[in-house]
Amino acid sequence: MRLRIVALLTLLVLVLAACGDRSGDTTSAGPGGGPDDPPAPGTLDVEVIVLAEGVPPLDGPPGVRVFDPDDPEAAAALFVDPEAAGDALADADADADADLDGRTLLGGLVHEGCFSAGGVSVEVIDDAVVFHAEDLDDQEGEVECVRAVVTSALVSVATDDLPDGFDDEGPTEITEPTVPAPPDDDEVPGEVVLIDSARPEGDDVAGPGLVRDRIGYEALLGRYGSGEPDPAVLARLDSGADVLIADAVSGGCELPSDATVVRTDTDLALVLGYPPTDPDLACDEAVSALVVVAVSSAAVEGIETVGGDPADGPTGVGVVQAIEPLDRRAEPSAERFEGFPDLTLYPGLPDLDLGPIDAGAVRLVFVVEACQPDTAELVADLGSGTVRAEPQQSGPAVDCDALSPFLVIADMPAGHADLDPVTG
Repeated sequence: MRLRIVALLTLLVLVLAACGDRSGDTTSAGPGGGPDDPPAPGTLDVEVIVLAEGVPPLDGPPGVRVFDPDDPEAAAALFVDPEAAGDALADADADADADLDGRTLLGGLVHEGCFSAGGVSVEVIDDAVVFHAEDLDDQEGEVECVRAVVTSALVSVATDDLPDGFDDEGPTEITEPTVPAPPDDDEVPGEVVLIDSARPEGDDVAGPGLVRDRIGYEALLGRYGSGEPDPAVLARLDSGADVLIADAVSGGCELPSDATVVRTDTDLALVLGYPPTDPDLACDEAVSALVVVAVSSAAVEGIETVGGDPADGPTGVGVVQAIEPLDRRAEPSAERFEGFPDLTLYPGLPDLDLGPIDAGAVRLVFVVEACQPDTAELVADLGSGTVRAEPQQSGPAVDCDALSPFLVIADMPAGHADLDPVTG
């Protein structure tokens, strides 16, 4: 019995020795798992060679590219510090444990946001190779950043794990980082009426959506600091024949040069075009832009969202929570509240069931004079740092002998909370 136990112990020691200590092996680490964990279905076994601050893309949404290990300068150009990236690639090529034989070198953008990505995973989706950001800061998406941080990566994967023909066309073949659009997407005829640089906003702020009238148009331009309304665009809105589709985008060193509207079921989205890539152009931060396209009113029937955000709001810098008539003694005013306002200060106001205020947001209360309005827009002037409430009638125009006071309650998100409310 003792000999059998000894023999079993000896066999166990030999097995452990054969497995070895792989605690320092990071060449096969997958997302969320240890180095010996098998990759998730569709996720490739990856060796990360460089993960560092990258150069913002110049020509729209970037793809995953195949690079030639014998051309390190092309791969290193993905990064803000190309010299350090080139050195890391050279070290990987010379390292016997990281031999690139039988592997393919992939590079591209991993993440663009307020914080850099701490890791990267690689996945094959419908024959497309996609980079996914890992280990993001918990504050990502919760705060507004002035400068976008780009994280890029160079990784190697087993060539046999890539889709058939992925690298047949040479080292500059690009695979888009998103699943191809469904075949039933329809292009909506439209005309680009504005592409302008814009004030960056946080990811948690809803896009402007559809703009149907001149007040909404003014609120849109004020939200992004894009100057005065174009009389030709105002005329198209006043006629009721056209509406505007607007979205704020960020990415690249240059503004988009064109935009196309695509409809999928009840959603509209802008597909952007960019000028040809200038290989000598580098920038410290991504450019934010406001893109506005005019389409026929009939083309937006049944539309519920624009780019995934509600189609009918918010166009301006905030969300109107309530608009109510007041006692005729109320005078025009504009107040800011960090918490719930004391509505007993406003005569003739019924009980209102207002929701909570989002973190970092402020609640504004305006007393305005209007003729039976049923909605309102917040119109900002970024130059003066102010915001005012403009009441509107969404239905047929109503004639009034005299204007009456109305209370407008609106929430303004953290990204615009520095604006001062003023009367019109």
